Amino acid sequence: TDVDSLERVAWGDVGITELLDHDDRPTFIVNVHQERSRRSKHQVIVYRNPALLSFLERNAQAGLGSEIENAGFVDWAASLSSSPTVENGLPVVVRYGNKDWRSFTIREKWKVVHCNSKEIRSSSSGDWSTISAKPSGPISVPTMPNQISTGRSTSGFDEGRMFKYIDWTQKSLPGLSKYLQFVRNHNWASTALGPMASWSSQLRQMVFIIMSDPDPRLILWGSDLTLIYNEACVPLIGEKYPKSLGGSPTDTFAEIWDHIVRIVNLAMHKGKATRVPSMVLTMDRHGFPEETVWSFCMVPILGPDGTAIGALDEFTEVTHLSIAERRMSTILRVGENAAAANNLKELWTQVIAALEPNVNDVPFALLYSVYEDRSNESESSMYSGYSTTSKQCLLEGLIGFTKDHPAATTAIDLSNDTEDFVIPFQSAWRSGGPVLMQAKTGNLPQVLAASIPGRGFGDTCKEATVLPIHNLSDNTIIAFLLLGLNPRRPHDEDYRQFILFLHDRLIKSAASVFLPEEQRRSQAIAEETAIRHASLSKQLLQRTQEAERSEAKFTRLAKYAPVGMYLFDTSGSPLYLNDAYFELLGIPKEDGYSSFEQNFWRNEVYSDDLPLVEGQWQYLLDERSPSTIQYRLKRPWKSFDNTNGAEMSGPTWILSTAFPEIDEAGSIVAIMGWLTDISSQKWSERLQAQRLEDALETKRQSENFIDMISHEMRNPLSAIIQSADGIIAALTTPGDVRELIADAAQTIILCAQHQKRIVDDVLTLSKLDSNLLVITPDQVKPLELVQKALKMYEAELGSTKVQARLSIDESYTELSIDTVPVDSSRLLQVLLNLLTNAIKFTQYQKQRVITIFLSASYTRPSSGPGDVSYIPRRSNRPERSLTPEWGVGEDWYLQFAVQDTGSGITEEEMKVLFLRFSQASPKTYGKYGGSGLGLFISRELTELQGGQIGVHSIAGQGSTFTFYIKARRWLPEKVVTTEESDARASDPLYVAPLSPRPPHTFQTSPSSLIASTPPLPPLPATVVPQKLARDSLHVLIVEDNLVNQRVMAQQLRRLGCTVHVADHGLEALSFLSTTTFSVTITATKPTADDILGTVPLSIILMDLDMPVMDGLTCVRRIRQMEQEGQLNSHVPVIAVTANARSEQIAHALEQGM
Repeated sequence: TDVDSLERVAWGDVGITELLDHDDRPTFIVNVHQERSRRSKHQVIVYRNPALLSFLERNAQAGLGSEIENAGFVDWAASLSSSPTVENGLPVVVRYGNKDWRSFTIREKWKVVHCNSKEIRSSSSGDWSTISAKPSGPISVPTMPNQISTGRSTSGFDEGRMFKYIDWTQKSLPGLSKYLQFVRNHNWASTALGPMASWSSQLRQMVFIIMSDPDPRLILWGSDLTLIYNEACVPLIGEKYPKSLGGSPTDTFAEIWDHIVRIVNLAMHKGKATRVPSMVLTMDRHGFPEETVWSFCMVPILGPDGTAIGALDEFTEVTHLSIAERRMSTILRVGENAAAANNLKELWTQVIAALEPNVNDVPFALLYSVYEDRSNESESSMYSGYSTTSKQCLLEGLIGFTKDHPAATTAIDLSNDTEDFVIPFQSAWRSGGPVLMQAKTGNLPQVLAASIPGRGFGDTCKEATVLPIHNLSDNTIIAFLLLGLNPRRPHDEDYRQFILFLHDRLIKSAASVFLPEEQRRSQAIAEETAIRHASLSKQLLQRTQEAERSEAKFTRLAKYAPVGMYLFDTSGSPLYLNDAYFELLGIPKEDGYSSFEQNFWRNEVYSDDLPLVEGQWQYLLDERSPSTIQYRLKRPWKSFDNTNGAEMSGPTWILSTAFPEIDEAGSIVAIMGWLTDISSQKWSERLQAQRLEDALETKRQSENFIDMISHEMRNPLSAIIQSADGIIAALTTPGDVRELIADAAQTIILCAQHQKRIVDDVLTLSKLDSNLLVITPDQVKPLELVQKALKMYEAELGSTKVQARLSIDESYTELSIDTVPVDSSRLLQVLLNLLTNAIKFTQYQKQRVITIFLSASYTRPSSGPGDVSYIPRRSNRPERSLTPEWGVGEDWYLQFAVQDTGSGITEEEMKVLFLRFSQASPKTYGKYGGSGLGLFISRELTELQGGQIGVHSIAGQGSTFTFYIKARRWLPEKVVTTEESDARASDPLYVAPLSPRPPHTFQTSPSSLIASTPPLPPLPATVVPQKLARDSLHVLIVEDNLVNQRVMAQQLRRLGCTVHVADHGLEALSFLSTTTFSVTITATKPTADDILGTVPLSIILMDLDMPVMDGLTCVRRIRQMEQEGQLNSHVPVIAVTANARSEQIAHALEQGM
C-alpha cells in the first residue's frame, strides 16, 4: 500500500503486527513524527510485541528494571526516534538491558526496533531463567547510557552464553552457602526492615553486593541503622553473631559507638565518604575487652529521593599487623639500647628503658640479677648446673610498680620457696625458656594481679611471664625478667612469638657484654689493621702533625683559659700550671716548677678548709675517681656591683674539679684538674640567703605588728565604751555625779588620744611607703611647740608622777631664734613619739624625771647631749635643699633632745631601734605595749627634714634621744598659697601655729580637760542598768592597764559587785591564797578547818598581756594548784583581752581560761 492508505488504516489491520506478534525477538515501533512534535514520550511507542513485554517483565524480576512502563526504557526508546539506523554503510547497533538492538525506518515515519537475541523459555517450568547478555555482575540501575556500536564484538566474549538467575533474596536458589541460607531464613520481620519479600530492589541489590564480596562488608540501613553484614564479618564480630544481625549498631558496638558515630553521621547526614586507615577500638567480642585496630571506609548509599538511605562500611581488621609493628619496635629498641651498655649494670638499665615506652604490651616489668652467695657453698659448686641453694636475686629495675609496692621485692633468696617469685624463677631456671603464669590456672602470684595507672589500659593484669637470661658461654642464669602481659590481648601465637624474640634478643645482648675485653680489643685491632694497612704510613704522618697542632692549640688554650689548670704527679710536685692558676692562688709565677715544693698549695688554702682539700687529694689517690669540692683561699676577694657600683667583698671561693690519669697498667701517673673562681656566686648566695632571712623576719615583724595594733586599738575601745556607759548610767543616778562623769570623760579622752597616735603612726607609715608624705613649711616658734607637747601630756605626767623639765641651751638664745619656717606637724609628731616613750619607760622607776633640751647652731651637729651618736642617713635618700618657700634667711639647725631616767637600753637592743616594726626586745611590748613604729617614723621624718636622730643609753640609768632638723631664719612675711593650705588640710597630723606668748616655767599639774567638755543631753530612762541579786559577786580584776582596770571596777561596783584588783598574774596568785579557795597542802581531804583564806571570791576576770606574769601563765598555775589540792574547788577565770583571733582564743581555752 502507499503512504496515504497506511495512515488511513488502523494498526490492528496491518499485517506487520501479526508478524511481529509471533516474532521471538523483543520488538517495538516508535512514531518518529510524534517525537519531533514534542508530544508525550509514552505516545512515541505505538507498538510492543509479546516478546518485548516478556523481556521487560523478566528484567524487572531480575532486578534490572521495575515495570513495563519503566521511565528509563521509555526515555531510551523515545531517543531512538532521532538516532540514525545506518552509519558508514553499517547498521547501527544500540546496547540496552545487556542486549544489542537494531532498527530500520518504514516510510520515514515508523521506526521498527528489534533485539538481535531471541527470548528462551524454560521447557520445564516456563520461567525466564537466562538471558543473552554480557554482564559482569548484577545491574543496580536499569537505565544505561546509549552505547552505539559499529557491530564489532568484544574480543574473547561469548555473546551466546546465558547467565544464571542469581537473585536469592527473592527466592531460594540451589547451591547457596550456609550463611546465605541463614540470612535468607533470618526472622527479618522482627527487625525494622520487615520481611525480606517486602524489601525494595535497592536494598536487595546492596545486600546481594556485600554478601558476594569476599572481604568484610556491612551496611547500616534506614533511619534505624539496621545492621546487615556478610560472612567475612562473622569472625571479626565474634560472640555477638548471630544476635547482632538485623540489630542496632548502638547495641552491637556499644563499646566503640562513641568513636564511630561521627563518621556514620558524616555519611548519613552530609553524604561524605570517610576513610580511616587505622583506628584503635576496644571491643568485647570474646568475653573480655580486646584491643583491636581497624581500617575502614564509610560510604553513603543514595536513596530514590536523593538523600542517604544507608551507609556501606568496607573495613578490614589490621590488629595483628599494627601490634606486630609495635612489638617489633620494642625488640629493636632493646637491641639498640643494649649496644650502648659496657657492663651488666648498664645493660639492665638500658633494657628497662627500652621496654618502658610499650605501655600496652608491658604493663609492668621486674628485672632481677642473679649472683652467687659463696658463704654457704664450695667453689666447685659455683655455676655447676641447676642449683639455687646459694643464689640470690637483686632488683635492678622496674616498670609500672613503685619501689614501695609489695611486688617490688628488692632481694629474693632462690632457696626460700615461700617467697612469691621463687617457684616460677626455679621453673624458668630448669626449663631455660619462658614460663607463663596465669590467674585462671592459679600460678600467678596475687601481688602481680594489679592494675597499673597509665599502663596496660589500667586493667588488672591476668597473665605474666618469666624470661631467664643466661650466659651463652656456660649457660648460667644471670638474670630474670618478670614481664606483665597485655590484659586486652589474648596469649596467642603472635604473643608467644614476641616473647620468644624478646628472650632471644636479651640473651644475645647479655652475651655481647660478656665478651672478653681482650677478645674485643683484638678483634677491633685486627679490623682496623686490615682496613688501614695500605695507608698506615701516610696516616701516621698526618696524625703526628695533627697531634703537634693539637698540642699547640692545647697549650694556647690552657695559657689563656679563664680557669686555673694544673697537672701534678702523685707526690704533689707540679708538672704543669697555667697563668690563671697562679692568678687565682695569688702567687708569683716562676720560670720553672722546680722551685715549688711538694703540695705548695697548702699554704694558700684557708686553714678551716685545708682538711677538705687534703681529703680530696687522698680520695683521688685511693678511689681513683673524679672529685669536685668547694673551698676558700686565704686571699680576700673584692669586686663591684655593675648595677649600683657597690663594693662586694668576702673570702675567695674556689671550685676544684680533679681526676686521676691512669695508665694501661692501672697505675696513677698524674692528677689533673681545674680551678674556677666562684666567689661572686657565693656572695650572691649569701646575699640571697640574707634577703630571705630578712624577708622572713619582716613577715614575722608584720604579723607581730598586726597583733600589737589590734591589741592597742581594742583595749582603748573597751575603756571608751565602758566609760560612756558609766556616764549614761550616772546621768540617771540621783545625787552629785560630776566627779564620776569628769573621770569617765577624761578616760575617754586619754583612750582616744592613744588610738589617734596609733592611727597617725599607721597613716604616716603608709605615706612613707607610697612616697606621698610632703614636708610643708609653717611659721612656728620652736619653744612654744615644745611647751605645747608638754601641755598635751600634762595629765599623763601628773597621773604617773613624772616630773618634766625644759632646758634651753645658750646657743638657742644667742641666735635670737623666734619664728622658724618648719613643718610643725612633723616636728611635733617626732617630739610626741619620743615623749611618749620617755613617759612609758620612766613611770615605773623610783626617779621619774624627763628633760627636754632645745639648742641651735649654724653647723650640722655631729653629736648631742650625753654623747649621743646619730644614726647614719640612708644612702638612697638625697640631701635636702631648702626652697624659697622656706624663707630667705640664713640656714641653721634646730636640735631637740629628750632625756629620761627610765630603764635604759642595752647595746644589743639599740641595734634594732629605728627599724620598722621593731622594739628593743620582745619584753618591751609585753611590759609597755606600743606598735613598734614610733622610732622608725621619727627617723624617717627627721631625715625628710634634713636632719638625723640618735640615741645614747645605759641599761638601768635612762636614755637620751636626740634629733635635729634643718631650717632657716624667717625674715619677710610670705603668703601661703592655696596648694600649701590644701596640703596641710589633708594631713591628719598638721598642727596650727601657736600664737606668741611670754615665756614661762613649765610645771606638771592635774588635767583640767573635763572643763572644756560640753554637757551631755539627758538619756531615756530605759537605759538604767538593772542591779544583780542581793548576794553580790566577789570579783578579782587582773589588768595591768590602769584605765581599763579603773573603768571595769567602777562598772562592777555600780552593779553591786565587790571588786578586788591586781596589776599582774603574780599579784593575782598572791591574792588567791587569801581567799576561800585556798586550803592547806597537807590535808588529804579538805575540810572546813583547812580553809586558810577568809576573803570571799566568786570569779576572776584576767587580761592576757601583762608584765611580771601574763594571764596564760597565771591560769596554768591556778589549774596546777587545783590538781595538787592547794585549792578546794574550781576557780572560774574569764579572759578579758583584745587578742581575739581564733587561734589566740583556742590557745587561751587550752591553757585553762
